[in-house]
Amino acid sequence: MALDRDLTQYEIEVGEAMTVRRDAARRLWDLLAEDMRGYEDGMVAVREGRAMDIFAPRSAGEVRQRMSDAVNEFEAARHGFRLAMVAMAVDNGRTIRQIAETFMFSRQLASRYLKEARTRWPDLQPTAIEAGAAAGATPAA
Repeated sequence: MALDRDLTQYEIEVGEAMTVRRDAARRLWDLLAEDMRGYEDGMVAVREGRAMDIFAPRSAGEVRQRMSDAVNEFEAARHGFRLAMVAMAVDNGRTIRQIAETFMFSRQLASRYLKEARTRWPDLQPTAIEAGAAAGATPAA
């Protein structure tokens, strides 16, 4: 489908954040699959009375660290994606309430995400409600 306009800065940010999140998910997926294979082998060893064979402190620490790193990378990517989505939503006129309902989290959390998004993208325009409040209008609930 051909687009008859340029992508906005925030649409581009969402696309980039999606790519980072997808790549982090793939790395986590691969690591989890490797971990599951290790557990399968470990369960066989336990059933055969060789439970101490799976007690390998050096490799266990390395595996744990790789898993922690992959989970942290995925969580950071997911957070970056949410920030980009919030910025894009605000840029398209969505309110904090609409963003919260879409993501199924509280308005307070949506507000925190928006505050963080504004730190990353200082030129992000205010929501319609914020703009009205700044102009002296009473904000809607």
